[in-house]
Amino acid sequence: MTPEPKGIAQRGEDGMRHNTWVFDFDGTIADTLEIAREVYNHLAKEHNLQRLEKEEIIHLRDYNVSQFLKYLKIPKIKLPMLLSRGKKEFKKRIKDITLIEGMEEVIPKLREKVQHLGILTSNNKENVEQVLALYGLDKYFDFISTAPKLEGKARHIRAISKTYSLDKSRILYIGDEVRDVKASRKAGVAVCAVTWGFNSEKVLEKAKPSLIAHTPADLLEII
Repeated sequence: MTPEPKGIAQRGEDGMRHNTWVFDFDGTIADTLEIAREVYNHLAKEHNLQRLEKEEIIHLRDYNVSQFLKYLKIPKIKLPMLLSRGKKEFKKRIKDITLIEGMEEVIPKLREKVQHLGILTSNNKENVEQVLALYGLDKYFDFISTAPKLEGKARHIRAISKTYSLDKSRILYIGDEVRDVKASRKAGVAVCAVTWGFNSEKVLEKAKPSLIAHTPADLLEII
């Protein structure tokens, strides 16, 4: 069962709590975890960094961004370069990207129910557009915004609200990481944490999102 909102968003005059849904992309819409690991290992070999093995991922799902970077012993000074290179390597693997099971069916149904549908991602806009186009989903989104850094999504959420003249109390952000929950809280919008992405349900619950979805179908129940 999907829990009821915890008092962040009030119902609008049309009876819908949130008429604008903004999605994270990697891990929320697209199943990119294994490709991200492959891209990281490619860069790790070039820059003499610690490899990340497949079996380590389960353990790391309980880590936040800072803990994750510390575990991999990535110097902060190298992070911007690695992110930039990683996005370029990701682009080379676009055709290998699959969607989270169920999202291809859920997104068109959501589009019928909400007034605005958008994406805020740390990935490149072009990468996201290409993946959505591969599955015929690009037509369902009103906007794609990018937050180039791992942290700082709160500022971009506020910018989306201002740019598109959206009421923050009617926005719902959907993401798979603790940083998504924290950014939404900081920006003053409700947030739905999904348990099928990077962070585990245990750590997501501790971050106290407004809602938790265990399957893409749960998103339809939220509406």
